[in-house]
Amino acid sequence: MMLGTAAVMTASSVVGPLMSASHASVEGRRNTALAAGAVTAYGLIKRKKTVAIVGGLGTLYAYKRYRDAKKSRRVQTIGQVFGSTPVYDSRRRLYSRSARFYSSRTYYNSRGRVIG
Repeated sequence: MMLGTAAVMTASSVVGPLMSASHASVEGRRNTALAAGAVTAYGLIKRKKTVAIVGGLGTLYAYKRYRDAKKSRRVQTIGQVFGSTPVYDSRRRLYSRSARFYSSRTYYNSRGRVIG
């Protein structure tokens, strides 16, 4: 019982601060998810129910944060955002469908109306 408690305390003291880092890189979040997964595997192998549950919950949380960080880094193109609609800038220049989409810019349709 004491060994299980010590393992949970060690895991939470190691993995906890890593999960709470607000500016962690995508790779750091992936590594945190892997470390929490290792704690889960340890709990399952040693048949420590509490360690396995805490490690599993930590793994789920860390993996969700990793996926969210990875998704936010993804670059969208004009074609992905607007589909087949032709998109222009304020000077009536046509954007390529493979051009990068910036949410801070204003985009126009062929009639000069603001879209997006």
